[in-house]
Amino acid sequence: MLVLAVVVLLVECGAWYWILRSYQQLSSAKFRVIGALEERLPAGPWYRAEWTAVGAGRDWSRYLPMTRIEQCVPIVFALAYLALLIILLVDS
Repeated sequence: MLVLAVVVLLVECGAWYWILRSYQQLSSAKFRVIGALEERLPAGPWYRAEWTAVGAGRDWSRYLPMTRIEQCVPIVFALAYLALLIILLVDS
């Protein structure tokens, strides 16, 4: 019964990861649209200047994209649950 519970937790971690990934994709699409709209404004493209100022997310000392951190959390939980599952199976 405990093994089944751990398997369910692993499935939940997978779903959690894919939900976060989906939100990341949606957010990226929205920022592309905002950037395209800003190109038409007389004040200039603030989005591009901001993204350039933080190194376009390539230099983690300047900016660490939140989605990268968020996606690590369900992976860490899944690894912990997987370790628990292995321990339960070995001890049985």
